[in-house]
Amino acid sequence: MFKLVSKIVLFSMLIILLFGCQYDADSDVNFQIEIPSKISPNIPLVIKTNFQYENVEIMLDGDEISPSSFMNVEETGEQGEGAINSNGIYLKNLHDGVYKINIRFFDRKDRIITEFATNITFDLTPPKPSYFHQELSAGDLNLEYKVDEEDFSMVCLYYNDTKLASSNSFQDSFSIKLEKDSGIKSYILQFKDDVENTYNHTIEINTDVDKPPVINSDIVKVNLFSEIDTNISDDWDDNFFVLIDDGNGVKYPSDLLLSQTTDATMIVFDSYKNKTEKFVTFNVDKQIPTSPEITTRLISEDLDYISWRYDPNYRNYIIERYDEIFGWKKVFEEKNTFLKNPNYDIIFVRKVTKNGTYGLPSDPIITLSEAFVPYASGTISKIDKDRKSV
Repeated sequence: MFKLVSKIVLFSMLIILLFGCQYDADSDVNFQIEIPSKISPNIPLVIKTNFQYENVEIMLDGDEISPSSFMNVEETGEQGEGAINSNGIYLKNLHDGVYKINIRFFDRKDRIITEFATNITFDLTPPKPSYFHQELSAGDLNLEYKVDEEDFSMVCLYYNDTKLASSNSFQDSFSIKLEKDSGIKSYILQFKDDVENTYNHTIEINTDVDKPPVINSDIVKVNLFSEIDTNISDDWDDNFFVLIDDGNGVKYPSDLLLSQTTDATMIVFDSYKNKTEKFVTFNVDKQIPTSPEITTRLISEDLDYISWRYDPNYRNYIIERYDEIFGWKKVFEEKNTFLKNPNYDIIFVRKVTKNGTYGLPSDPIITLSEAFVPYASGTISKIDKDRKSV
């Protein structure tokens, strides 16, 4: 009899405990509910609450929806009072746009615990580049993009399943070194927004194809040393053999210095003997620029700037210093006729033509310590007088 009473008491206590754990609809609870402001087919509607519930009813713009799947998301707090519990619901078969969302929370007895209403954006449109350019130049595959969508988050470059690079900039570029005659190479640029919508841009390059070079310039500059300044692009080369056909035969570029030719056909070969031609205009230097006139040849270490006289025929100047290994070496290139004192022992200035011909060097600009400047200046002045009297 005692055992029977004990069992009845235990059973009664279990029932009291079970029903005591049920939610009391009349209790005063500070409900906390959080949902994201934007979701997509790839990002679930994560509902975070500080209370337990059994089921939810979701309505978008007044229509009840059935979640396509249900998933548990990692909880952000421990179970108990004040904890935030998370559940995720994937919503699909929706259009892009803003929806008014109503959520009802139910307990185990299908009683309404509370309701929640707000606006939510559903986004299923991936970001696409507004500008994309690809170029194979001298064996380098150069990719450049620009994205205008504000919700763009990242772009990744893949070769097969291997991620080669990534960027979160709205405008950027990638460069890939390719091996010639290695077959067809396929790459993917994957653009992603802030809710995991993705757009794949596929790039295929046949490395077995070798195209002729392209002459991009209409005007070709030739300096006094027969060096050509022109824009030539090629898929696998950056070294070219150039000839000129002026109608009287095929010549080397150096022959332009001895002729009056201004228009002729430019012939370009790459190292694989691919050939291209274009009729262009030649701008040829015929004489070397004169020496710049230096305003001060002897300067002290504490002088702020050095300068030379302006020549309207030249816009560029180079400054050279002496290097024990390389000899005279260019250290600066200026468009101005002055330079902040670099405090080198000795420098020269040269004029530079638009075609790249370096002119004769100026008188040397010598930097001495302050103690020697008066004596050295007198010596240079005396040398000038002696030179003029000769």
